[in-house]
Amino acid sequence: MSLNDDINKLLKHKKIMFTTPSHDGTGFVIPGYENFLSRKFLSHDCSEYDGFDNLSSPDGIIKDAQSVCAEILGAENLFFLVNGSTSGIIASMLSCLKADDKVLIARNCHKAVYNGLVLTGAKPCWIMPELIEDWGIYGKISPEAVHEALNKYSKVKALIITSPTYNGIVSDISKIADICRKNGVILIVDEAHGALRQFLSADNILNAVTSGADISVQSLHKNCGAPNPCAILLRRKECSVSSSAVQNALNLINTTSPSYPLIAASDACIRFLAAKKGNERVRELYYNIKNFKDNLSEIDGLNILDNGDFSKILLKIDNLNGYDLSEILYDDFNIEDELSNEKSVLFLCGIGTSGIKLSKLRKALVKIVQRQEKSFREHTVFKFPLPEIRLVPQSAFGAKIKYIDIKKALGRTCGELISECPPEVPVLLPGEIIRQEHIDYLQFKMKKTLIGIIG
Repeated sequence: MSLNDDINKLLKHKKIMFTTPSHDGTGFVIPGYENFLSRKFLSHDCSEYDGFDNLSSPDGIIKDAQSVCAEILGAENLFFLVNGSTSGIIASMLSCLKADDKVLIARNCHKAVYNGLVLTGAKPCWIMPELIEDWGIYGKISPEAVHEALNKYSKVKALIITSPTYNGIVSDISKIADICRKNGVILIVDEAHGALRQFLSADNILNAVTSGADISVQSLHKNCGAPNPCAILLRRKECSVSSSAVQNALNLINTTSPSYPLIAASDACIRFLAAKKGNERVRELYYNIKNFKDNLSEIDGLNILDNGDFSKILLKIDNLNGYDLSEILYDDFNIEDELSNEKSVLFLCGIGTSGIKLSKLRKALVKIVQRQEKSFREHTVFKFPLPEIRLVPQSAFGAKIKYIDIKKALGRTCGELISECPPEVPVLLPGEIIRQEHIDYLQFKMKKTLIGIIG
């Protein structure tokens, strides 16, 4: 029985409620928002009624649902997240790091890691992912780079990496996990953008935890079909961080009024995708995308990156930079991509991506190639240096800052978190030294004229 079934069963026993939430089930809908807040939705927008369990200390229907989903995904424990993968990343850090602990972090991690650094007081040691210059993106973290970094930095407590990356590049989690175990390092993997790929085969669930990571965080809303901001945190059985430590960390940052429809949606999403019909739908999407890529691979002048996550399509066209291609698709074909850069354009696909949508994109790309566009404007792919830290994030957070002309910022201490959305990967963090590469990038890419500095 799913969590949704349990909730429906409990709701049949209609009570006269003097509790939260104040809309009283179906008693009140904000005028003008009936299409957004339907009575059916509101009737399931429950609180911790008797029998409904409690997300902060589950021992009933939520605990049962989490246990079933954990078994499906090959984890010892699973925690439903109602504040996105961001809360999972922060909680995973709070569960194992304290002030002055060293944590090795891939620089292409989400800015949520910075929030975790501020809250824990841990000291970051940075590791740079590989630069794939021909595509204008950063790629995987290699096992060799991890081994080298752990030899360079002593007494590292944890490693945090992103895999798959925003562009679908997958690191060798199994080998990295083995290196971490031998060095007594906790491996945390942000696989927020890669949750769907584990459902390709019902017989072989492949995710970071089943590959050896201690903790992983997944977004179910990004490509699995659950509503914003459904997500989950997975814990491996052999993880040195206890399940109670993870739960306590989540309780520090979670709301005490979680959305039951979101919790039930996460449960239903996992069960569906792992079942026969869901698995068939995932495989249908896989083959639709594969056929899309195969058909376009035969077209001269159009290139598709062979990445590890099938749901990410990264492509480029000769004689067009990524920005121009994105603009043409938007203006001439009413197609909006996820992200463009100096070389390529990224398209995110999910369980709701139809063959019709892919066909329209394919036809648009073919027409663009046939036009033989000659408006190519060369753009430099920016390569950032390994960050130099003057103040650790916790010390820099809340420091008094002033804004100066960005042209005069060389060598100063950055006072603001600067990232692009998407993918919310930091360009600079508070406390880091501003280099010329940062100034060039911020002026060109983000059109910044002022920057906040400390001191």
